[in-house]
Amino acid sequence: MSAHKPRATAADPIDWPFLDDAERAESAWLLARDADPAAPAPSPQLPSEYDELEGLLADLPSVSSDKSWQEAVLNAGLAPPRPPHRAAWKWAAGGAALTTAAAIAVIALWPRPEADELEWVTRRNGSVRSSKDDVTVGDRLIVTARPQGNGELRVYRGDGVLVARCPRGPGCQGSTRDAGDAGKQVIEITLDAPVQYHLILAIGDVEALPELSLNTYVDAARAAGARIVTSSAIDVH
Repeated sequence: MSAHKPRATAADPIDWPFLDDAERAESAWLLARDADPAAPAPSPQLPSEYDELEGLLADLPSVSSDKSWQEAVLNAGLAPPRPPHRAAWKWAAGGAALTTAAAIAVIALWPRPEADELEWVTRRNGSVRSSKDDVTVGDRLIVTARPQGNGELRVYRGDGVLVARCPRGPGCQGSTRDAGDAGKQVIEITLDAPVQYHLILAIGDVEALPELSLNTYVDAARAAGARIVTSSAIDVH
């Protein structure tokens, strides 16, 4: 087993590990495109998505007190079926000469979970850990998801093995779907190994998917039209 990498936080998404092979290929293509604009893309839709992103950045005002453009950029970022992910962050931070306003636009277009859509804490001896960097074997992990619509919450170990799922599966402590309520799913498990754990919330009609490995599940959920929400990896020491 390779040594653990320093855990990324919301403050440094550029260091987050790739979620799957598609993101890794996307990032490699962006780096290659800096040297050769004609470098072949891993999928036919990527060039048009990044052309649209660059067009949005080019149209940003240099100095303005009118904030209506922010709403327009946000709305445009929600429109494509597959917005740029962390690979766009790596591209923007690594090679493009962006202004501060342009960098803000890249962040706005990068899909992020809502603050209350996917949350987690760990407990030790009944008390909530004060730091998410201090997680050890034996801690209790409590994950809360509030998908806006149908969804499934899963917890995987770093080797891709499924350890918990909700609304139906091991570790699921409760699931609500009341009228007028977006629904809540809660998983509570004991972290029993010094490895990384990954949280995956798939929003869509994915409850029929079997107990697939991490990458296979993410690919299948996306193929079913689901939106994938993740958090940074949980490093257990």
